[in-house]
Amino acid sequence: MLSVNSLNTEYRTGRGEVLRAARDIAFEVEKGKFFTLLGPSGCGKTTTLRSIAGLERPLTGEIAVNGRVVFSSSRGIFVALNKRNFGMVFQSYAIWPHMTVFENAAFPLQVRGTLSRQAIAERVGKVLAVVALDELGSREATKLSGGQQQRLALARAIVMEPELLLLDEPLSNLDAKLRERMRFELKRLQRELGVTTIYVTHDQAEALALSHEVAVMNEGRIVQIGSPRAIYERPLNRFVSEFIGSSNFVDATVLGADNTPGLWRVRTSFGDLLAHSETPLLSGASVTLSIRPENVVLSEAETPAAANRFTGMVSSKVFQGDFADFQIRVANVTLLSRTHPSLRTPTGETVHLSIDPEKCIVLSSV
Repeated sequence: MLSVNSLNTEYRTGRGEVLRAARDIAFEVEKGKFFTLLGPSGCGKTTTLRSIAGLERPLTGEIAVNGRVVFSSSRGIFVALNKRNFGMVFQSYAIWPHMTVFENAAFPLQVRGTLSRQAIAERVGKVLAVVALDELGSREATKLSGGQQQRLALARAIVMEPELLLLDEPLSNLDAKLRERMRFELKRLQRELGVTTIYVTHDQAEALALSHEVAVMNEGRIVQIGSPRAIYERPLNRFVSEFIGSSNFVDATVLGADNTPGLWRVRTSFGDLLAHSETPLLSGASVTLSIRPENVVLSEAETPAAANRFTGMVSSKVFQGDFADFQIRVANVTLLSRTHPSLRTPTGETVHLSIDPEKCIVLSSV
């Protein structure tokens, strides 16, 4: 298990100003899980990863892996990065161009010097097989494709049998299709190896596809931790809702609690509806609702049994292949709906829409 508590890191700029890169970072990752730090550039995610790796010395806090403390400001502990037994893959794969594939993967073991040549050959052979490079061991590393170089960098990181695997935007240099394919490879590798993995990315699709848990970061702080589904379906605030996918934001006033636990009656400029809130609300309070486009369900025929039913007009639509985006004008509000392309309602025509109350999320003001 990885445990990070009260981690704070500061930098001093060229002007002498103090920049707080990581603020009160705290989280735990169970052994064998895939945990992602997700956020925009400058949010502190890479600083946090580098602190775990031992490449940065935080101002305060404590980091422990499987009960072994590798950093503690209060106890004066700072284990050097080469003593932490962590594997790391950077955005730049840092493949040694003068070495073959086998030599690149074997180098960390040779430097350690604790294994025989035969033992190194056996371990490297197993690792190259895991990353599907076992038939390319004698090839020059510079003659590998981008995806193969990425897998070689992974092989070099896992050959040491690390307690933690740290990945800093490892797919960002690949083209879109290869990046998508490598997501499946990464997920397969992590599942087969069972190694606890900390992954840094600004790509929401990567985070949702790969992770057991995601920590969304903004301005040096973790603003929400949860499973990919919880982060997407139950964002706590507007930043998370905007950063993870797209959303409709609607201003509303709380009318009161509904009979169904967790649901509240709210009033918007286009009508009253039911919405879900993780916390109790005060009647009369002003709130913001987040509604994902795919949860604005469109129909050419009215659906009397559906909750949160409205009628609107199609103001525009865009065909996207496997789905279509509709902009629906409801009173003075325009809602984005993502629906199946079989819906052919023309622009300017009336359409019926409904929104599941459980998918209509009241956001925190924080």
